[in-house]
Amino acid sequence: MTDNINSYQDIPGEVLVRDDLVIELSDEGEGLVGDFDDIEDDVAMLRFRVSRADATGELEELEDSSYCTDMPADTDVALRQAGLELIAREVGDALEAGRSIKRTCAELSYLGALVTGAAPRA
Repeated sequence: MTDNINSYQDIPGEVLVRDDLVIELSDEGEGLVGDFDDIEDDVAMLRFRVSRADATGELEELEDSSYCTDMPADTDVALRQAGLELIAREVGDALEAGRSIKRTCAELSYLGALVTGAAPRA
């Protein structure tokens, strides 16, 4: 499989394809404490999910691989790309080593803090 993002144009948000992994990062209407409400102090947050593509290109989401992050939806494109790269690397390493995808992805929910070096949002 190649790094052909155009093969997955129907996926909303940004997509990174690495080998058979497809990582999506998108705004799905989530905020700091659940659904995003256009109220003072709420921030729209990004969610990621990881899928695997079979030989025909059909996607199947990995179990326990979809998490809301602490990365605001208006984050700079370069930081979102860095987040996608980090998810691809960490999930790929976890799969290769037989480690828990759930634990790996839960740790990656602090994506904003991980790519910026800032403290996680409380």
